[in-house]
Amino acid sequence: EYTKLNRTRVSTSLAASAPIEYLPVYHVSGERDDWTLEAVAMLDVRNRHMFIRPEGTPFAERGIRVSQSFGDSDLTWFDPRAENVVVLRRNLGGGTVEVVEMDVGGDTLWHRRVSPSPVTLDPATLDRYIDQVAGQYAAFGGGEEQSAMVEALRESIEQAIHVPDPLPGATRLFGSGWGEIWFQGYQRQDSLAVWHAIRRDGSGGRRVLLPTGFRAMDATDSHVWGFRRDGMGLEYVMGRRLVSPRSPGR
Repeated sequence: EYTKLNRTRVSTSLAASAPIEYLPVYHVSGERDDWTLEAVAMLDVRNRHMFIRPEGTPFAERGIRVSQSFGDSDLTWFDPRAENVVVLRRNLGGGTVEVVEMDVGGDTLWHRRVSPSPVTLDPATLDRYIDQVAGQYAAFGGGEEQSAMVEALRESIEQAIHVPDPLPGATRLFGSGWGEIWFQGYQRQDSLAVWHAIRRDGSGGRRVLLPTGFRAMDATDSHVWGFRRDGMGLEYVMGRRLVSPRSPGR
């Protein structure tokens, strides 16, 4: 539960040698040399990174820190105008997520659970991902035993990677100027990505289909803005009009 936490628990969590499983969200107030840190919430950051030491490679001693691309750690969005924080919990199981908005005192303003359609990661996709990551770090390591290094890296990644089944119900999160919280998961409809938008009071909601290469950043009731990346890696800002399926001529 996201409740106001005392400083003793915060200090204990931060002092833990490894791994760090929880991190606090602080509200900072004061002026000049008189600052106050108040813990508003504790974020679950387990499964955000994996740390591997593949034997027989240049990385065996210092290790490698790799992002858990399929991890289910908490997502956050901060609203500087309202001074609130929105936390999206992804580790509830079954692909269900919970959206919680809190004020600077740590009090919950509203919360809501959403259960997008569950998605299971295809084993072939996971194998390709592991091969890609292992190949990238093997290229950094260099040396003549490239194939052996790739295999060692691959084995370490397979042991450390976290892949929930089904996958987390959200991968990206943002708050729109229209007063909605938007999040995207792994769901697809044909060639389109599925986004979910819910009102800041937890009521209502809509399901929006957008091109998979389009990353939404802000939205109103009628338009969504974001950017896309072309084949050359260049980013373009673009907007798209939102049309109800019941009103194709709108």
